[in-house]
Amino acid sequence: MSYGNTYNTQAYGSDTDANAGASRLWEDPAEDKTKPLMAVIVTISSGNSYDQLFQQQKQTPPEGGRVSVWSLPLNRKNMEDLRTSLDDRQNIPASLRELFDDLQQVPSSSAVFNFECCGCCSEQGFGTEIDRSAIATTGRLLHHGFFVMFSDFSLKALLSKWDPEIMGVCPFKQVGGYSSNCELRFSSGILKECPSAQLVTVGQLCEGGEAHVHAMGGTIAYAPLKGVNLAAAPYTLQVLTVLTKADGCKPNITSDDCELATIREHKGYAGHSLLSYHTGGNLLLSSCHWVELSHLSTTEEDVFKAFAANQGAAYAQERDREYRSVPVEQRAEKLQSFAREMVQKSAPCRYSKTKS
Repeated sequence: MSYGNTYNTQAYGSDTDANAGASRLWEDPAEDKTKPLMAVIVTISSGNSYDQLFQQQKQTPPEGGRVSVWSLPLNRKNMEDLRTSLDDRQNIPASLRELFDDLQQVPSSSAVFNFECCGCCSEQGFGTEIDRSAIATTGRLLHHGFFVMFSDFSLKALLSKWDPEIMGVCPFKQVGGYSSNCELRFSSGILKECPSAQLVTVGQLCEGGEAHVHAMGGTIAYAPLKGVNLAAAPYTLQVLTVLTKADGCKPNITSDDCELATIREHKGYAGHSLLSYHTGGNLLLSSCHWVELSHLSTTEEDVFKAFAANQGAAYAQERDREYRSVPVEQRAEKLQSFAREMVQKSAPCRYSKTKS
């Protein structure tokens, strides 16, 4: 069954040079390079992109640090160059050398390779020329302990081309799609303990464990496969959020080989799932996009506690003054804008605090 990619006309942008290597985003000549590098984000795409979060939002690192963000076109040459460079750091091509200079400044767990939801990805894969190299490169990234993320269309491609010899048994299957909005449920305590700063931020902001996210046409719905022998898998699996409503309806699985995901009393499609590999690598799978976040069940207290925890007391006080300057009837939306900002400006991986 084909669920299709139905929102190509709503793309945010496209590659201008598909043959380029890695290019730095958000270059700031005034940035204090003596501050420790705390995360490296590499966002990978080809053609139209539907989730340009890292191109649109400058990342805000924790107090006293900095984050570098890179764009890498998704093509066979870049995937093969990246894969060989991971295994042979003495022969890194010029197109990736500056990126690897940054990668060497942080632990692997503080570097994320984000495969964007983009035009070349679908349930047919990444494209004939890219399929094998994309999967093989993902395997080497996980082997070397990096954080790798797939969402929506790129998740469709990953599930369709999953290689158990490289990544272990596949625990999920695409079961449909949705096109308007979704409701996520989760345990804030579990999110606070996960290795993703972005999801930790969601946990800090949202003790109530509920978020609402907009969706564009053809967003993936995926669910756990029944009977998968996870005991023999090279990873530990954890479903971090469940999608309890899609387009206003409760999830309905018609496939006999799948089941709803469960977090406490909540059941639904898998929202965010984490595969923690025994090598130290992490694979984060996401149905929806935080760039489309519409509402978090947060409070004034939680928002400013999160500001203080991540950016320091002085920054939290500055944002509090900004909040108090807004008319009372507008403060609820202001609070939501603060919450969205914190989530969208947090790295998907863990920040480094020990290596610079």
